[in-house]
Amino acid sequence: MVNTKKIISHGDEGQDISKSVEFLKTNIIKNNDTTFATIEEQLDILENLCKFEFGRFLIKNKGGFNGYWTHYTLRFPENGRLTNKSSDGTELTELESFMLNKATVPLATQQRYKIFLEQNGECVKENAELASIPGGLLGELLYLDYSNINNIEIYGIDLDENSLASASQLAEDLNLSKYTQTILCNAWELPYKNKFDLVSSNGLNIYESDKAGVAKLYKCFYDSLKESGKLVTSYLSYPPSFGEVCEWDIDQIDSESLRRNAAIFSSVLGAIWRNFSSKEEMVTMLELVGYKDIEVIYDNARVFPTVVAYKR
Repeated sequence: MVNTKKIISHGDEGQDISKSVEFLKTNIIKNNDTTFATIEEQLDILENLCKFEFGRFLIKNKGGFNGYWTHYTLRFPENGRLTNKSSDGTELTELESFMLNKATVPLATQQRYKIFLEQNGECVKENAELASIPGGLLGELLYLDYSNINNIEIYGIDLDENSLASASQLAEDLNLSKYTQTILCNAWELPYKNKFDLVSSNGLNIYESDKAGVAKLYKCFYDSLKESGKLVTSYLSYPPSFGEVCEWDIDQIDSESLRRNAAIFSSVLGAIWRNFSSKEEMVTMLELVGYKDIEVIYDNARVFPTVVAYKR
């Protein structure tokens, strides 16, 4: 299968970090934007991001996440939060600890992940066909309960070969290899029609700035679902800087954590995943594609809502 669309969430993992650091440093000084932090604080954040693996990856990829670091963030409450250890086994730095324990968007992402597990778990039935697109490390399917299942098919579909290899390894570690297939494929070019009982999709839409492109993505998912098939997806809601369209529950957010979150991901990294939506925009788009029975499930602060919809 020929993939005509490149990976949009991250770039070359082997690129030279020194060039990326210099690029971001130049941007910080040139932009002279102190909306969320002073120039001195931004440069300090950049310096401290260099001190741990997760931070170095974000620097090289303009804040974009691959499958591994998405999985690392999602599973942090069960791993690093208990051990206070970073990905390489060293003690967490203060900045990495903040990013994974207090920062607004990562916290919302972790809460969204729990909601996905609950919703996806409802589709675990004998002979079901479940897909995660993009699959990443497949945690949102592989950590479900298959103890009473004799036959099921789990598909991890992704454009990143490294993520697919890691997903295969995780399936093996969890004794789920016999159920699991990993497929190199562009989400916009799915060859499947009326196949899946579930399509679980988080993250891809927030990297796509073209609203028509997002609608096309959800049409591909729709076509791949069986009748009565279930879509579980999500969107980043508009932050406070967008005024009245913001849906966040500010009372649930620590103001200093929000400011520092914005300083890291917006001011310093210039994160490439800041393509937002509102509940109305999301529901309207899915309805136009053909989805029915659409439900929005919020995380505590309404930052990263989960959307459940069906093909009827």
